[in-house]
Amino acid sequence: MLFVEADEIAPNLWQGSYPGTGTAVKASGFSMLVLCAEEFQDPAEDFPGVEVVHAANYDDGQHNLTPELLTVAVTAAHRVKDAVEKGRKVLVTCRMGINRSGLVTAFALHLIYGWAGAACVARVKKMRHRYQGFEPLHNWEFVSALKRLPARSQVKEVPPDWQQTPSGLIVPV
Repeated sequence: MLFVEADEIAPNLWQGSYPGTGTAVKASGFSMLVLCAEEFQDPAEDFPGVEVVHAANYDDGQHNLTPELLTVAVTAAHRVKDAVEKGRKVLVTCRMGINRSGLVTAFALHLIYGWAGAACVARVKKMRHRYQGFEPLHNWEFVSALKRLPARSQVKEVPPDWQQTPSGLIVPV
């Protein structure tokens, strides 16, 4: 039984709104929780029995997606990938489970499956329902960054203002 608001994006990879503190995340069967909302960075002990990953980011129209914030999302996506590949059930959240969590989820899809960024965006948009009237991944900066990701098997050259990480992910310099 699911005690949190979330949708399954891929096997063991879920995306949803902020679940609140307490035992609901663990009771829903999750072993990892990724908190992407800058305003909801509760300490790990507030989610007993669950590994908590803090990946604070903004989606307020006041902050641009900087290389540092992109690195936070990519780092969290690597942790998500490792957990999912070990068969762990992961919940990636932000305030509404739409943009910031979508950014991390899409990066995780790229790392897990090697899909191009556009395919990762399409998967999130297809699997995550509208929440409170908002379409998943409607933040144009997030989508623009994601859509620059080629399928990993098709990476040929890195644009001059981007760099390729050891895992094959292309990120801005």
